[in-house]
Amino acid sequence: MFQIFGTASLDSPWYWALCILVWAHVCNRTLGVPHDMVLRAGRLPEVADRVDALAMIHAERIGAIHDRAGVLAAAAVGFAVAAVGVIGFVGDIEIAKAVFLLIFPLAVVGYSTLRLALGVRTRQSSGMMLRRSLRRRRIWHTAVAIAALMITASLAVMEHPSLVLR
Repeated sequence: MFQIFGTASLDSPWYWALCILVWAHVCNRTLGVPHDMVLRAGRLPEVADRVDALAMIHAERIGAIHDRAGVLAAAAVGFAVAAVGVIGFVGDIEIAKAVFLLIFPLAVVGYSTLRLALGVRTRQSSGMMLRRSLRRRRIWHTAVAIAALMITASLAVMEHPSLVLR
């Protein structure tokens, strides 16, 4: 049985609940636009206008952050992810492994979102082209989430083989 408040991260139900919540949120919103709005935008012109406006607002916001502190933010995130990975896998510290397995794919999704935001801002995308980009990016983010959860589950089974045998 799972420990409710154990020190082992990969067999904690709280860690898995966090993973599910994080990836559900990431996969539901692409560039700040909820997926159900993207789906309804094809049928309802007023929703399509909101999707365009919401995507442009988020693209401008992300682009402004990139313009002001992009290199510094990228360096800080890269250093933090690498440091946590080294602490976890070289130092063999399970909580650092668990954190790395959550933040590394999130960094990949963050970079993907940054590229989308810069593209939307540069091209002033709207309408069907924007919605197609949002749908494709959501599929990519879902694939990253599935891969991350599968790799994390595999490592959890390797670290705690008793999880499978219980």
